[in-house]
Amino acid sequence: MTCNLKIKMNSVIILAAGISNRFNAILPKQFVLLYKNKTVLDFSVEAFKKNKFIDEIIIVVHNNWEKKIKAKYKNCKVISGGESRSESSLIGLNQCTSSVKKVLIHDAARPFVSQNIINQCIKKLDLNDAVIPILHNVDSLIEIAENKINYLNRDAIKIVQTPQAFQYHKIVSSYETKSTSTDDLSILLKNNKTAKCCFIDGEKNNFKITNKNDILFAKKYFNEI
Repeated sequence: MTCNLKIKMNSVIILAAGISNRFNAILPKQFVLLYKNKTVLDFSVEAFKKNKFIDEIIIVVHNNWEKKIKAKYKNCKVISGGESRSESSLIGLNQCTSSVKKVLIHDAARPFVSQNIINQCIKKLDLNDAVIPILHNVDSLIEIAENKINYLNRDAIKIVQTPQAFQYHKIVSSYETKSTSTDDLSILLKNNKTAKCCFIDGEKNNFKITNKNDILFAKKYFNEI
Protein backbone atom coordinates (compact mmCIF):
# COMPACT_ATOMS: atom_id res chain seq x y z
CA MET A 1 0.00 0.00 0.00
CA THR A 2 1.09 3.59 -0.59
CA CYS A 3 1.34 6.29 2.02
CA ASN A 4 -1.91 7.36 3.66
CA LEU A 5 -0.93 11.04 3.36
CA LYS A 6 -2.14 11.34 -0.24
CA ILE A 7 -4.69 14.11 -0.76
CA LYS A 8 -7.12 11.85 -2.65
CA MET A 9 -7.21 8.30 -1.42
CA ASN A 10 -8.56 4.98 -2.64
CA SER A 11 -10.08 2.75 0.02
CA VAL A 12 -11.38 -0.80 0.02
CA ILE A 13 -13.98 -2.23 2.36
CA ILE A 14 -13.79 -6.00 2.78
CA LEU A 15 -17.05 -7.40 4.09
CA ALA A 16 -16.40 -10.35 6.42
CA ALA A 17 -19.17 -9.97 9.00
CA GLY A 18 -21.44 -12.77 7.77
CA ILE A 19 -22.19 -15.82 9.90
CA SER A 20 -22.39 -18.10 6.82
CA ASN A 21 -25.82 -19.66 7.29
CA ARG A 22 -25.63 -21.35 3.89
CA PHE A 23 -22.16 -22.69 4.67
CA ASN A 24 -23.68 -24.86 7.44
CA ALA A 25 -20.67 -24.87 9.75
CA ILE A 26 -19.69 -23.44 13.12
CA LEU A 27 -16.74 -21.52 11.62
CA PRO A 28 -17.76 -18.76 9.19
CA LYS A 29 -16.47 -19.47 5.69
CA GLN A 30 -14.23 -16.38 5.56
CA PHE A 31 -12.12 -17.81 8.39
CA VAL A 32 -11.75 -21.34 7.02
CA LEU A 33 -8.20 -22.41 6.17
CA LEU A 34 -7.85 -22.63 2.42
CA TYR A 35 -4.20 -23.15 1.55
CA LYS A 36 -0.94 -23.27 3.53
CA ASN A 37 -2.48 -21.93 6.76
CA LYS A 38 -4.10 -19.03 4.93
CA THR A 39 -7.79 -18.35 5.42
CA VAL A 40 -10.31 -17.27 2.80
CA LEU A 41 -10.12 -13.73 4.20
CA ASP A 42 -6.31 -13.72 4.06
CA PHE A 43 -6.36 -14.01 0.29
CA SER A 44 -8.60 -10.98 -0.19
CA VAL A 45 -6.58 -8.87 2.23
CA GLU A 46 -3.30 -9.82 0.56
CA ALA A 47 -4.65 -9.02 -2.90
CA PHE A 48 -5.52 -5.47 -1.90
CA LYS A 49 -2.30 -5.01 0.10
CA LYS A 50 -0.34 -5.83 -3.05
CA ASN A 51 -2.15 -3.24 -5.14
CA LYS A 52 -0.26 0.03 -5.51
CA PHE A 53 -3.44 2.08 -5.92
CA ILE A 54 -5.07 1.01 -2.64
CA ASP A 55 -4.27 3.32 0.26
CA GLU A 56 -6.59 2.06 2.98
CA ILE A 57 -8.07 -1.34 3.85
CA ILE A 58 -11.13 -1.57 6.10
CA ILE A 59 -12.22 -5.04 7.24
CA VAL A 60 -15.76 -5.38 8.57
CA VAL A 61 -16.27 -8.42 10.81
CA HIS A 62 -18.77 -9.79 13.31
CA ASN A 63 -18.15 -8.31 16.76
CA ASN A 64 -17.15 -11.78 18.05
CA TRP A 65 -14.16 -11.69 15.70
CA GLU A 66 -13.13 -8.03 15.91
CA LYS A 67 -10.43 -8.42 18.57
CA LYS A 68 -8.81 -11.43 16.90
CA ILE A 69 -8.82 -9.98 13.37
CA LYS A 70 -7.62 -6.59 14.62
CA ALA A 71 -4.62 -8.29 16.22
CA LYS A 72 -3.88 -10.14 12.98
CA TYR A 73 -4.16 -7.19 10.61
CA LYS A 74 -2.49 -4.34 12.48
CA ASN A 75 -2.12 -2.17 9.37
CA CYS A 76 -5.83 -2.33 8.51
CA LYS A 77 -8.89 -0.80 10.09
CA VAL A 78 -10.94 -3.61 11.63
CA ILE A 79 -14.48 -2.81 12.77
CA SER A 80 -17.67 -4.59 13.79
CA GLY A 81 -20.39 -4.85 11.17
CA GLY A 82 -24.16 -4.64 11.30
CA GLU A 83 -27.08 -7.03 11.12
CA SER A 84 -27.16 -7.06 7.32
CA ARG A 85 -24.76 -6.68 4.42
CA SER A 86 -26.10 -3.19 3.74
CA GLU A 87 -25.55 -2.11 7.34
CA SER A 88 -22.00 -3.45 7.23
CA SER A 89 -21.30 -1.56 4.00
CA LEU A 90 -22.54 1.70 5.51
CA ILE A 91 -20.49 1.17 8.67
CA GLY A 92 -17.42 0.59 6.51
CA LEU A 93 -18.13 3.68 4.41
CA ASN A 94 -18.42 5.81 7.51
CA GLN A 95 -14.98 4.60 8.65
CA CYS A 96 -13.22 5.68 5.45
CA THR A 97 -10.67 8.44 5.83
CA SER A 98 -11.94 11.95 5.12
CA SER A 99 -9.78 12.28 1.99
CA VAL A 100 -11.16 9.20 0.23
CA LYS A 101 -12.32 9.74 -3.35
CA LYS A 102 -12.81 6.20 -4.65
CA VAL A 103 -13.97 3.19 -2.67
CA LEU A 104 -14.17 -0.50 -3.52
CA ILE A 105 -16.50 -2.84 -1.64
CA HIS A 106 -15.54 -6.51 -1.76
CA ASP A 107 -16.94 -9.78 -0.42
CA ALA A 108 -14.34 -11.57 1.70
CA ALA A 109 -15.79 -14.81 0.35
CA ARG A 110 -14.24 -14.05 -3.08
CA PRO A 111 -10.60 -14.90 -2.27
CA PHE A 112 -9.22 -14.90 -5.82
CA VAL A 113 -9.83 -11.32 -6.91
CA SER A 114 -7.16 -10.35 -9.44
CA GLN A 115 -4.99 -7.26 -9.70
CA ASN A 116 -6.46 -6.72 -13.16
CA ILE A 117 -9.99 -6.34 -11.80
CA ILE A 118 -8.84 -4.05 -8.98
CA ASN A 119 -6.87 -1.86 -11.39
CA GLN A 120 -9.72 -1.60 -13.88
CA CYS A 121 -12.19 -0.67 -11.16
CA ILE A 122 -9.99 2.19 -9.97
CA LYS A 123 -9.02 3.44 -13.42
CA LYS A 124 -12.51 3.47 -14.92
CA LEU A 125 -13.90 5.36 -11.92
CA ASP A 126 -12.22 8.44 -13.38
CA LEU A 127 -15.13 8.73 -15.82
CA ASN A 128 -17.90 6.86 -13.98
CA ASP A 129 -19.84 6.82 -10.73
CA ALA A 130 -19.63 3.03 -10.42
CA VAL A 131 -17.59 0.22 -11.96
CA ILE A 132 -18.89 -3.33 -11.66
CA PRO A 133 -17.35 -6.65 -12.81
CA ILE A 134 -19.82 -9.01 -14.46
CA LEU A 135 -19.84 -12.43 -16.09
CA HIS A 136 -21.83 -13.31 -19.19
CA ASN A 137 -24.21 -16.27 -19.09
CA VAL A 138 -23.55 -19.27 -21.30
CA ASP A 139 -26.37 -21.50 -20.05
CA SER A 140 -30.06 -21.37 -20.83
CA LEU A 141 -32.09 -19.68 -18.13
CA ILE A 142 -35.67 -20.33 -17.09
CA GLU A 143 -38.06 -18.74 -14.64
CA ILE A 144 -40.49 -21.08 -12.88
CA ALA A 145 -43.46 -19.39 -11.22
CA GLU A 146 -46.97 -20.69 -10.51
CA ASN A 147 -46.25 -23.86 -12.52
CA LYS A 148 -45.33 -21.80 -15.57
CA ILE A 149 -41.95 -21.96 -17.30
CA ASN A 150 -40.56 -18.89 -18.99
CA TYR A 151 -37.27 -18.86 -20.91
CA LEU A 152 -35.18 -15.75 -20.24
CA ASN A 153 -32.83 -13.94 -22.58
CA ARG A 154 -29.44 -15.11 -21.31
CA ASP A 155 -27.65 -12.41 -23.31
CA ALA A 156 -29.38 -9.73 -21.26
CA ILE A 157 -28.78 -11.36 -17.85
CA LYS A 158 -25.39 -10.99 -16.21
CA ILE A 159 -23.73 -12.38 -13.07
CA VAL A 160 -22.54 -9.61 -10.77
CA GLN A 161 -19.25 -9.92 -8.89
CA THR A 162 -17.23 -7.82 -6.47
CA PRO A 163 -15.32 -5.64 -5.86
CA GLN A 164 -17.89 -3.02 -6.76
CA ALA A 165 -16.22 0.37 -7.10
CA PHE A 166 -17.76 3.79 -6.54
CA GLN A 167 -17.10 7.47 -6.33
CA TYR A 168 -17.19 7.73 -2.55
CA HIS A 169 -19.59 10.66 -2.23
CA LYS A 170 -22.05 8.99 -4.62
CA ILE A 171 -22.34 5.69 -2.76
CA VAL A 172 -22.25 7.10 0.77
CA SER A 173 -25.04 9.57 -0.02
CA SER A 174 -27.11 6.70 -1.46
CA TYR A 175 -26.68 4.70 1.75
CA GLU A 176 -27.89 7.63 3.84
CA THR A 177 -31.46 6.68 2.85
CA LYS A 178 -31.09 3.51 4.98
CA SER A 179 -31.89 1.28 1.99
CA THR A 180 -31.10 -2.43 2.10
CA SER A 181 -30.17 -4.84 -0.66
CA THR A 182 -27.96 -7.81 -1.55
CA ASP A 183 -25.28 -5.65 -3.14
CA ASP A 184 -24.09 -2.05 -3.26
CA LEU A 185 -24.83 -1.24 -6.90
CA SER A 186 -28.55 -1.75 -6.31
CA ILE A 187 -28.40 0.77 -3.44
CA LEU A 188 -26.78 3.32 -5.73
CA LEU A 189 -29.28 2.79 -8.55
CA LYS A 190 -32.25 2.85 -6.19
CA ASN A 191 -31.29 6.25 -4.87
CA ASN A 192 -29.48 7.81 -7.82
CA LYS A 193 -31.32 7.27 -11.11
CA THR A 194 -28.73 9.23 -13.10
CA ALA A 195 -25.65 7.39 -11.82
CA LYS A 196 -23.21 6.53 -14.60
CA CYS A 197 -22.24 2.85 -14.39
CA CYS A 198 -19.49 1.01 -16.22
CA PHE A 199 -19.45 -2.79 -16.49
CA ILE A 200 -16.17 -4.63 -16.95
CA ASP A 201 -15.46 -8.29 -17.61
CA GLY A 202 -15.37 -10.34 -14.43
CA GLU A 203 -13.36 -13.53 -14.07
CA LYS A 204 -14.45 -17.10 -13.40
CA ASN A 205 -11.77 -17.46 -10.73
CA ASN A 206 -13.37 -14.58 -8.84
CA PHE A 207 -16.15 -16.86 -7.64
CA LYS A 208 -17.89 -16.57 -4.29
CA ILE A 209 -17.46 -19.30 -1.70
CA THR A 210 -20.96 -20.12 -0.46
CA ASN A 211 -20.93 -23.76 0.60
CA LYS A 212 -18.48 -26.54 1.49
CA ASN A 213 -18.28 -27.74 -2.09
CA ASP A 214 -16.91 -24.31 -3.02
CA ILE A 215 -14.13 -24.78 -0.47
CA LEU A 216 -13.24 -28.12 -2.07
CA PHE A 217 -13.28 -26.48 -5.50
CA ALA A 218 -11.01 -23.70 -4.26
CA LYS A 219 -8.51 -26.18 -2.83
CA LYS A 220 -8.53 -28.08 -6.11
CA TYR A 221 -7.79 -24.81 -7.86
CA PHE A 222 -4.48 -24.53 -5.98
CA ASN A 223 -3.49 -28.05 -6.95
CA GLU A 224 -3.93 -27.12 -10.61
CA ILE A 225 -1.83 -23.95 -10.68
